[in-house]
Amino acid sequence: MVSCGGGASSVIGGPRKGAEVLYAAFVTPNGGGPGGTIVPMSLNTSSGALTALSPVGGPGNAVKIVVDSSRTSLYSSDFNTGMLYAYSIHPASGNLTPS
Repeated sequence: MVSCGGGASSVIGGPRKGAEVLYAAFVTPNGGGPGGTIVPMSLNTSSGALTALSPVGGPGNAVKIVVDSSRTSLYSSDFNTGMLYAYSIHPASGNLTPS
């Protein structure tokens, strides 16, 4: 897994076997309050093209995105509030469901 912190988003590689999914966290303006978004994107490994899947609500000021070793859960924390957001990862699509 690869993650990138700082700036306006965090990114991490995805969970599906046989397919690649990238997750990006988009924060609210100035990182204030709730209202951020986590967007799963399928990656075409031949062309490098990304296709957005179904976005879900996330931390307003995401610090990091982490996928567990079983690739069934995703977690993201909020820098301002200290809250932890948890999601289940759909095994076939890579889409997220808040836990």
